[in-house]
Amino acid sequence: MPLVEISESTFRAYKIRNGDISLRLKGYLIINTNTGFNFEHYLRDVRCWLIFPNNIKHECRSVGIGVRPKCNYDGKSMLHELWISTILTGRDVSNCVVDMEFMYHLNFTGHQAEEPVYINRKAVIEKRF
Repeated sequence: MPLVEISESTFRAYKIRNGDISLRLKGYLIINTNTGFNFEHYLRDVRCWLIFPNNIKHECRSVGIGVRPKCNYDGKSMLHELWISTILTGRDVSNCVVDMEFMYHLNFTGHQAEEPVYINRKAVIEKRF
């Protein structure tokens, strides 16, 4: 079982005033653990990329994780809110399936050799305009 799972993978697309397109995802990170800990304290880096059907890779501008767990720790997992957003400039968007690459880097020991972890999954772009 992976340490971190993402509960949601639907990005809602909205047109903004200048004609650009805003993509937003709101979901949860499920941290599978038998020990409660302060996730934010050990999180060194978090990033997200979307790879569109035409193989254009776009790095999301903002990835936010809730500081406090969203529910009480049950001895098996912790739940934190997750927000990912970005702006697409000069591109049109339609309903489609994209590849999502989500990276997080936890550092429990302080050792520099700990490596980031990548989660690859399909995501949906849902046009809302």
